[in-house]
Amino acid sequence: MIKEKEIIILKEQLKKGLKATIEDAIDYQIEYSNEDIEIEEEIVKDILKQQVYKNISNSEFTNKIESIFHRKLDYNSSKNIFM
Repeated sequence: MIKEKEIIILKEQLKKGLKATIEDAIDYQIEYSNEDIEIEEEIVKDILKQQVYKNISNSEFTNKIESIFHRKLDYNSSKNIFM
């Protein structure tokens, strides 16, 4: 169940996101706090639990990425890769 504090934080996040979508030509950089991230993490975890999400190991994840995208993940790399 979402608590009152979490609702306040989520409302603030929505306000930040709204600013980023006003007028197509404007691109705002939105900074989220650690508290924002932690609240989102808990909400996503709850949603995944409700959907009977199964956690997989890093090796299982790596194998799936390789089989689907034909890419090998290097967890020791300092590069950020966006797909």
